[in-house]
Amino acid sequence: MVDYVNELEEIKEEWLPSRKQLVSTLKRLGMGTRKLEHSQEVADFALKIVQEVEKDGIKVNKKIVEAGALLHDIGIVYMLDDLSPEHSVIGAEIIRKLGLPERVARCAETHEPITWQEAKDWKYPILPLKETYMPQSIEEKIVTAADFFIYVLKEGPEDFGYERFNLWKDPKKAIIESFYPYCREVYKKKIGKEITKNHSMIKRGYELFEGFVKYIKPDFI
Repeated sequence: MVDYVNELEEIKEEWLPSRKQLVSTLKRLGMGTRKLEHSQEVADFALKIVQEVEKDGIKVNKKIVEAGALLHDIGIVYMLDDLSPEHSVIGAEIIRKLGLPERVARCAETHEPITWQEAKDWKYPILPLKETYMPQSIEEKIVTAADFFIYVLKEGPEDFGYERFNLWKDPKKAIIESFYPYCREVYKKKIGKEITKNHSMIKRGYELFEGFVKYIKPDFI
């Protein structure tokens, strides 16, 4: 029997809209100028990571990465602020309703890397909850890493006034010290709980992002 689901997904991926069309969609949905810039910067950064990853013989679907990076924050147009990680799952549902490939939707759904328990505690709006919202495929991981390292190297210091760290001199400090303020504020907002730098969310983030440091070059920014 023909596997129609996989065949249709392959066709969707072959028919992926161009970058110009995807950006036009974001504009039509009301995404602001700064978020549009961010989405395109993440896409450019992600494609640079792809080039480095492929040198290690790892196969990556560039079209999925680019589309996933461009649309990773599409759900933010329906949120009041950036401290709402559920924009990731809302964005994934929008991508699915637009008829775009599941692998693109998953890039949006997993770019806020959290567990099932955190999604439950934070009352994620799309039910039933997934077993995990941690990125699984190489494409999902690259989009998540690009979004994070743009924040570490540029947006954190420039837009939020956070300390600028040398990623290549002390990767562990750069990742943990950059990731912690965001996680701390999200936990405080969602459940009124203070967390430390030893929290499992910080540790998971470090384990995910540390593996990509070797692929990040200073001239990416």
